[in-house]
Amino acid sequence: MNRYGKQKGSLRKSVNGRPIPAWGALDVCLATEEGKAHEAKTYLQARLDGVASILETGEATRDGPFGINESSKRFRRRVGTL
Repeated sequence: MNRYGKQKGSLRKSVNGRPIPAWGALDVCLATEEGKAHEAKTYLQARLDGVASILETGEATRDGPFGINESSKRFRRRVGTL
């Protein structure tokens, strides 16, 4: 994700002002600022076309990448927006 610096402005910040970290090398979850999810998704889709799937959390929880059961409130609070 370091290659895509523009998206850094879309990320939510921790209390100390640093971007909230993503998951891992293969699975990334981003927590965007309020109202910036669509902009960040569009930007990343254009740059990662054919390389990665960019899903909003609602799409991902509905379509199954997180499992077949309904996600918990705690998970939904922590998972981010993309």
